[in-house]
Amino acid sequence: MPRPRLVAPPQAGLTAALLAGLVAVALVLAGAAAGWYGPLVTCGVDAAAVCVHWPAPLAALVWLGFLGTVAALAAWHLRTWRHPPQ
Repeated sequence: MPRPRLVAPPQAGLTAALLAGLVAVALVLAGAAAGWYGPLVTCGVDAAAVCVHWPAPLAALVWLGFLGTVAALAAWHLRTWRHPPQ
């Protein structure tokens, strides 16, 4: 008798997209921490120089990457939710 599956198998394409998004965002944030995109600037009420002054195209790419990751997670969730294990 086959053992029942508790979760649906992951979709290879969505898994790859999520991993690529994770790596891309990690690299961008590591570059920001290293000062590759400009100096850290003062922001917030604590007056600490911890904010990155992002160039506008890079800021747009970071936001698009974030939204793409959320969309990929939602698609992954919907795909596994609509096809319950047999």
